[in-house]
Amino acid sequence: MVRACSKDPTLHLFCAQLNFSFQNTVAFGVAASDSEKVQEFLVGVIVANAMPTLKNVVRDQICNDLDDGVAIYLEQLLSSFPQA
Repeated sequence: MVRACSKDPTLHLFCAQLNFSFQNTVAFGVAASDSEKVQEFLVGVIVANAMPTLKNVVRDQICNDLDDGVAIYLEQLLSSFPQA
């Protein structure tokens, strides 16, 4: 991995264009390059097959991405909101 390479500038731009705050956003991580992202967003979640360095950075861990961990997490999160 190139040290100067980061997803953060693009995510900042994307959130700004959509008028989203990082404080209202969930980030999912699996690689070492996701470390900044999962710490900066309101909720940082890693998948079970994430790199060991990420496991010390976030509180929430879900089943791996091959077992639909992200989809399951999002379904549970969205079902916790009141129905319109």
